[in-house]
Amino acid sequence: MYRASKAEIQIKERHFFRDKPLLTYLENDLRKLGALRQDGEKLHLLLAIAEGEGFQTKTLETTLSNNVLNDLRLFALFMKNHVKKTVVFIIDGIDENEYFFQQNAVDKVSLELFYRSSISQEVVSATSSQNFYLSLFYPKIDGINIEDASVTSGNFPIHTIKWDTKSLIDYADYILQEMNKNASASRCKSLTDFKTLVNYSDRSNAEIINKITTPRAIDFFMKYLITEMNQCADNVHKLFIATADDVDNAVKKSIEHPRQTS
Repeated sequence: MYRASKAEIQIKERHFFRDKPLLTYLENDLRKLGALRQDGEKLHLLLAIAEGEGFQTKTLETTLSNNVLNDLRLFALFMKNHVKKTVVFIIDGIDENEYFFQQNAVDKVSLELFYRSSISQEVVSATSSQNFYLSLFYPKIDGINIEDASVTSGNFPIHTIKWDTKSLIDYADYILQEMNKNASASRCKSLTDFKTLVNYSDRSNAEIINKITTPRAIDFFMKYLITEMNQCADNVHKLFIATADDVDNAVKKSIEHPRQTS
């Protein structure tokens, strides 16, 4: 119903355009939550929803920075006491790494500050009292002690996820299944699995695929492989099976992408 790209974010006064007061209010509020991504487009979407549903006044009366922790706590307690379900909150820090990885260089100081600021003591206390479960996902970087940087309490177990080729291919199969759900039945035929798509039985293709080491790189690989597929999609009468060049080009671009570390 609402799209950020269609949001009217400015008003005209005396022949000059300026941001709507509600948008400015939301921007100032978001800045107080320094651990969160300062995503203007998400605020444009929030503005469009608030206006469309008639919640402007209510929105101006509340602040995310003052209410978000209390709202999460109340929601978790309601679910626990009345629905008999335990809530799990997930903080995904992996997607934030675009701010800390530039041309494969790591800003370790800023990244560690992000770890420390991403959860407050109120969240740690609520989790320790088992009001809800909390999962944090961060990229592991040499030279940064995630355990010390994020939380100092021994109540939070740290699990390092290790990816091998098999688990990455399983993950790629999951992505492909989601793509198949959105494929046009009149124009596309679903591929059975990732290995078929990339012609993994070809040893040269397999050696290239095996260079991928993270699920983030798989995401970008699929993005760039789709570009290769689209270049020949208009004049084909059989399933697209990636050539060695297609795979090599997509892998190189995904590995070189500045956000691929995870």
